[in-house]
Parts: sequence; C-alpha cells; structure tokens
Amino acid sequence: MILNNKKVINVYIWTLTTAVIGSFLLFLFIIFFTFNVQKEWVMLWLSGVFTCLGSFILFRIRCFQYEYFKEFMTIRIFHPWEKELIPPSVELPKGYIKDYLIQKKKWGYTLRIMIETGDGRNKSRQYTMFGFKDSQIMLLELSLEDLKKL
Repeated sequence: MILNNKKVINVYIWTLTTAVIGSFLLFLFIIFFTFNVQKEWVMLWLSGVFTCLGSFILFRIRCFQYEYFKEFMTIRIFHPWEKELIPPSVELPKGYIKDYLIQKKKWGYTLRIMIETGDGRNKSRQYTMFGFKDSQIMLLELSLEDLKKL
C-alpha cells in the first residue's frame, strides 16, 4: 500500500507558480511602465513581497509518501519536481516502532513515530502531512498499528 499527497501538492504548486509569475509580471509592469511610482508604491511593495514569499514556499514544499508492505514501512520526503529516485527518509522493519501519534492540525496532520533502536534507546521522528484525506489517515493508522511493537 502506498499513500502520498503528490496530486494535491501538484495542484498547489501549479496554482502558486501561476500566482508568483503573475505577481512578478505585475512587479515588472509597475517598475517599467508606471511613470508616477509614488502612487503605486503599495502595489509595488505587495507584489514584491508576494513574489518572494511565493517563491520561498514553492521551493520549500515537500511531498510525503508512505509505503507499507506487511513486514516493513518506508517514508519518503521529496519535492514534486525531483525526477530521480528518492532515497527513503525512514525505512523500518516490523517491530521497531514503539509508538506513534497522529495529530490533526490547522493545515494538515502531524505524524510522530517513536522508534526503538537496537541498543535500547528511543528516537522520535516527526513529519508534517499536508493534503491527505481522512480515509488515507485511517489506512495509515491501521498499518502503523500493525507495525507497532507489542
């Protein structure tokens, strides 16, 4: 079973890309074709800030992919524009997950996995999951419960 949010993230990326390009073109239009820049300073400032902020979000957004194959799980975090093979962020066999916690947040879900290492120490990994449906979260919980160490 593979769960990911790539389709939702792609919709957001293309929408944001269009908005950033439009904002950048507005920025250029105000600079080159407006003779009285003093009246247009608010639009100039807003379009510049939106272009910078949108570009920052575009390059920081990541897809979350969860793979479950009865004996192990894999989590991959990647940017949707990456074309090469993405190495796993976490790959664990059955029995290494001590506990997990899925919390609903304002903009998505947060997954915290507590992992038991071989030397008795515990490690915790936290992932932000944006764009998942409730049915996908239920499948994720069921598979994590199956992988959880009893």
